[in-house]
Amino acid sequence: MIHNLGKASWKEILKLTGIIFGISSFFELLNALTLPGKGINFLVLMLNGLLSFIVIGIVFYGLHRSIYTKMIKNKVLSFLVLWLACMLIIGLFVLIHVLTPPLLTLYLASPVGILMITILLVGLTIAALRRNKEDRKIWWSFLPPVYIMGLIGILSRLPLTEDWLASSNGRITAAVCIGFGLILNWVITYVNIRAEKE
Repeated sequence: MIHNLGKASWKEILKLTGIIFGISSFFELLNALTLPGKGINFLVLMLNGLLSFIVIGIVFYGLHRSIYTKMIKNKVLSFLVLWLACMLIIGLFVLIHVLTPPLLTLYLASPVGILMITILLVGLTIAALRRNKEDRKIWWSFLPPVYIMGLIGILSRLPLTEDWLASSNGRITAAVCIGFGLILNWVITYVNIRAEKE
């Protein structure tokens, strides 16, 4: 299968990089918009794009050098290597988020933040509805946590609810709601996988 992949074109690499960059940027923007005082750090977005390009390049290089096929005989070792590689990639994205200084950070006024959250949620909903039936199932699983984060971002900018959400009770409630959204994500994904197997 790896032999039949052929050499990846720059177009394929850039397309996959764009998808990874788009996903990481979407969640970075949504995370920034969920917390009103955080702001959008454009330097983080640029570094995420650079890291996405490097990761995709390494993945294609590894596939075409057939490194992974040498370890496939030992399932435990291949799983461990794959798990470590994924953790390293996720860790690098997290480090970029944590260590990048706020040099290019844009702080939004509450009405602008609410407008941006609404545009993101509407855009995501339209994108999910435009997918074919099989792809739509994958998108539906991500919608609950994203909608919950978006709703928290909007409520944290409204005069009636911003003080309560900034309190300890409000933060605990927000964390529980996000956790519930992640559980819904897992349940929907599990149900979809079971349905495909059957």
